[in-house]
Amino acid sequence: MFDVNHCVSFLTDKGGKNLSESMNRFFERAGSSIHRVAWTALHFIQQEPGITQKELAARLIISEPTMADLANRMIRDGLIIREMDPANKKYRHLYLTEYGTKEYQKLLRIVELFNTAAIEGIPEKDLEIFWKVMGKMIENVNRDKDDEET
Repeated sequence: MFDVNHCVSFLTDKGGKNLSESMNRFFERAGSSIHRVAWTALHFIQQEPGITQKELAARLIISEPTMADLANRMIRDGLIIREMDPANKKYRHLYLTEYGTKEYQKLLRIVELFNTAAIEGIPEKDLEIFWKVMGKMIENVNRDKDDEET
């Protein structure tokens, strides 16, 4: 008989939602109004200044309209700026503001604490297996997605 608790999609979705909500609570307790998705966006922009909205949407696994809404909120909140590509007006490059950089650094410590709490009591060898297995599952489903597109 099929056990939904052993269904990869159900289990990863349940785990992901629980972890996301918990991370947002860590941010709230630190006095931040930034949520996990916005912080992750800050992280990618900090790593790749000038990343386009389209590239960032792909990294965050969100739609381009959702990315545009997120970018607009982050601009409104003073975290990032958006610059049009002078050579191609359809590309919008994103950069952290000074305030965005400070918020990113402040919240990076919160993310590190959250990660430490989330993996507490899990042996390093088990974490290595987890990362390897999750990576392989993602590779497998992306391969299936790529096959559908060809």
